[in-house]
Amino acid sequence: MRMVEHLLAACLGLGVTDLAVEVKGVGLPIGDGSAEPYVRLLTKTGIVRYKCGPGPARLKRPVRVKEGARFIAAVPARGLIINCLTRFPEFGPQFCSFALTAASFLKDVAPARTLAQTDASPSVLKQKLGLRFELKRAGRFVCAERWRFRNEPCRHKALDLLGDIALLGRPLEAKVFAYMPGHRLNHEFALRVEEELEAC
Repeated sequence: MRMVEHLLAACLGLGVTDLAVEVKGVGLPIGDGSAEPYVRLLTKTGIVRYKCGPGPARLKRPVRVKEGARFIAAVPARGLIINCLTRFPEFGPQFCSFALTAASFLKDVAPARTLAQTDASPSVLKQKLGLRFELKRAGRFVCAERWRFRNEPCRHKALDLLGDIALLGRPLEAKVFAYMPGHRLNHEFALRVEEELEAC
């Protein structure tokens, strides 16, 4: 199934660990390209808190995955701290850092919208996706004409990373350092982390 990372990021950010989703078609709706539509749906539906949910995923030792110059590394820590650096030629170097809580996710991460690497024109893409905001072209990418954050592309990469970390099924406790993360590297990181977790 496609486009699951924004929903998974919303689940991780809000502390949702058990959810049933029914989908018609090949993927989830893109919404506005952020996690906010899923945050609204989850909070509107209501989140039930259990006293005995899954325990945290704690690392036994530092881990690192690498692909060329790109990498994701993590060291044991309390809570989940994300440090993300991107360096797209179109946008220059961007950095974001946050300790994940429901409040920090809602304020600093969930609103960050995606970039589309496409040859389609911004107007065609806007109509196709039914978006209510204007798009612009920036080199290889089409993105929102007006950003919600000065480093929105970087924050969205961090959002995608959270969505892929959510595949662990438990809240990760680690300090994570990511340089130019992407889904393939994120998945490799999640698999490596799973191998290095302390016993439950």
